[in-house]
Amino acid sequence: MPDSFYLKFQPESIPIPSGNTALLIQYCSKSEIDVNEFAQIISTNPLLVVQILKVSNSALYGFSQEIKSIQHAITCMGLNSMRSLVLCFSVREALGHVDIEGFDCSSYWVDSVRRGISAKLIAEKVGGPADEAFTAGLLADIGFIVLFILEPHKADRSPLLRANNPEPRYAMEKSLFGITHDDVGAQLLELWQLPDCYSNAIKDHHNFKDEEERNILSDILMLSDLCNATYTSHNKTEALCELEKSANKLFKLSKESVEEILAELPKKVAETASSFDVKFTSQIDFEQIMTQASQRLLEDNISYHELTVKLQQTLKQRDLYAAKLDQELDIAREIQQSLQPVTSDYKHIAAFNIPALKLSGDFFDYFVRDNGFECFCLGDVSGKGTSASLLMAKTISLFRCLSSVETSLASVVKLINSALWETSVRGMFVTFTAGWFDTKNQQLYLINAGHLATIIIEKDGIVQLPSQCPPLGIIEEIDFKELSVTFDNGRLYLYSDGLTEYRTENGEELGVKGLLRWLLRSKKLSVSQQLSWIKETLAEQAIKPNDDLTLMIIDSQR
Repeated sequence: MPDSFYLKFQPESIPIPSGNTALLIQYCSKSEIDVNEFAQIISTNPLLVVQILKVSNSALYGFSQEIKSIQHAITCMGLNSMRSLVLCFSVREALGHVDIEGFDCSSYWVDSVRRGISAKLIAEKVGGPADEAFTAGLLADIGFIVLFILEPHKADRSPLLRANNPEPRYAMEKSLFGITHDDVGAQLLELWQLPDCYSNAIKDHHNFKDEEERNILSDILMLSDLCNATYTSHNKTEALCELEKSANKLFKLSKESVEEILAELPKKVAETASSFDVKFTSQIDFEQIMTQASQRLLEDNISYHELTVKLQQTLKQRDLYAAKLDQELDIAREIQQSLQPVTSDYKHIAAFNIPALKLSGDFFDYFVRDNGFECFCLGDVSGKGTSASLLMAKTISLFRCLSSVETSLASVVKLINSALWETSVRGMFVTFTAGWFDTKNQQLYLINAGHLATIIIEKDGIVQLPSQCPPLGIIEEIDFKELSVTFDNGRLYLYSDGLTEYRTENGEELGVKGLLRWLLRSKKLSVSQQLSWIKETLAEQAIKPNDDLTLMIIDSQR
């Protein structure tokens, strides 16, 4: 129990049995009781005598003959039954005059009586201690009223708690008070010095125990709480289903046995509540509960059917939208491919672009200017999918358009960078390698903006030309400088990081070194054959890519 709550939970904070009531509780807690002395103590309280005789002659016990005295009642029902009954009346007397604004005390005591009778009927079904079960059931939720005695400003929440089934109500109590009625009730009974069997049962009646740790009285109280919820909960169907499930799990009670117990409750609750001087108006009967449960199940089935139909309709619409979107993406992919040249038309150039998704953020281009210069580029847009493909289309279009009218490669790249920077969205950028090749003078002009190193393989060795500046679209003003190299006897390779980061079956990345090994191994093949060999090797040795793959090969020989 939290310290802050414990401080409130002192004898002066709650009603304490006094006088004859306290004497009766102390006497009932003895291990051995003298029948005559017990009857004499009870007889000193005329109101208690009247109440006990009313209960003795009620449907709760169902004696065939009228009980006219306490001695006669003890003889007929037994000493243990009388002790349990006296404890119930004593506790009722101690707390029966509590008045909390916003808290329905009458409903609370009716619920307590219903739990007590349910516990007694369950105990009779399973061979448990019926008399103790009645008392424990009546006292099971005594901590509930104490919670509101200690914090009366929260009483307006009590109807909501009562309308819920035991499990959600238990969680709501914990949230509202920081503690629950079972802990409070067990401590209260210890404070009043009631027998340990009651405080132990109340403390554990919301917890399923392992077989060896089970307390039959706690298990009975758990079911009696569900019996009461079947009559009071806003979701009676759920309470009934949980009751049948738990009864079978704990005691192998059949559904029919559970229904027999529930059917007996209304009449016995009405008579017993009257004997306990509990204000009682009306209650729902078992047939109405079953009707409500059947109606709820029917509504749930109808709702389930409606949901199933709606789900099927939604899935059908989803499939139609997906098919339409897939068709649109196919068209977009066709358009994207049309922006890139068909390299099979050339003997000295070959390239492929394999998207990880429908659309690619990688791109390449190749065309010949009027002055004979061959213009080419390869780039990688940050991100994937539709947004990357749109930026790819913009970049490749700008390159082709500007290369046709500008006099220097540096001017082309600078203008592309400015255009991308002005319309940059969500921080997207482009790594980009562009080149112009003067075939007449065998002179190659290159600009690498944040892209992977360009590779040139010649007879004399390998040349790698790294990035010279940041990617496009990040910085507004950059002065790009062309790198000029002689390109007369070798092959140039442009590629995206999807290729070098491609993982083989053993989980290792291909890397630049791995790519170089492949290029050197296949360099004697024709350009188109080398490209095909690399694609086949990728398919054989690597797993499915998670990034776009692009490779362009340009041979210096025409």
